[in-house]
Amino acid sequence: MLLETKDLSVAYDGVAVLKQVNVSVEAGKIVGVAGASGCGKTTLLNAMAGILPTAATVSGQLLWQGEALTSELHRQLQGREMAFMPQNPQGSLFPLATIRQQFANMGVCQGMNKKELEEAAAEALAKLNLPEPKAVLEKYPFELSGGQNQRVCLAMCLLQQARLLLADEPTSGLDVVAQDMVLEEFLRFKEASEETAGAAIVIVSHELGFLQQICDYMYIMDKGVVVEAGTPETVLTDPQHEYTRYLLAKARRFSL
Repeated sequence: MLLETKDLSVAYDGVAVLKQVNVSVEAGKIVGVAGASGCGKTTLLNAMAGILPTAATVSGQLLWQGEALTSELHRQLQGREMAFMPQNPQGSLFPLATIRQQFANMGVCQGMNKKELEEAAAEALAKLNLPEPKAVLEKYPFELSGGQNQRVCLAMCLLQQARLLLADEPTSGLDVVAQDMVLEEFLRFKEASEETAGAAIVIVSHELGFLQQICDYMYIMDKGVVVEAGTPETVLTDPQHEYTRYLLAKARRFSL
């Protein structure tokens, strides 16, 4: 198993946000975490990424390939074995550096030379349906829309070729065409890694339809607790928990 949480709990000022959450992420698989806003899914992803605020009180275990995932190990893995795509991509990009410069900074960690990195960056942006990708590289984050910055962050994550990609609401704010591009790139990322040890992706999303198309396994969360887990076919076609049925009914209502 690549990553596991065992009875993971997170609280702030005594208020529990996660309550004994158990999640397993197998190499080569795509795992989805769904639930309404405030259910704890982003906190779970942040815990996996090692970016919880210092004010968080954490108990339980995080394991990386069976080894305790300490703060030191997290630092070693971040940006190399682990790639993180935040929910607010514009806020995670440095506002005073061009997109080209930000790709270059990332490339230093990957050992890529300037020319191959620029070509790879432009190709990745084009695959994500960003027109004139070389022109995009010259822009600053504030010159791009939220959806464009989101695709920039996703391209950076994909180029890292990490063992684990953690994505928080990767399709938020994107049109249907762009969502399809994101789906294709996630699948391409997974397939490209299968020749080696196999990479995994954890996707936090409220869009059940997207998760159904892409995930091998999924978890439904409510009020900091995993209430249901299984394959998308099982969870979304034969839900056992009342909250899962509520989410499905809500999704169908808004799709009309």
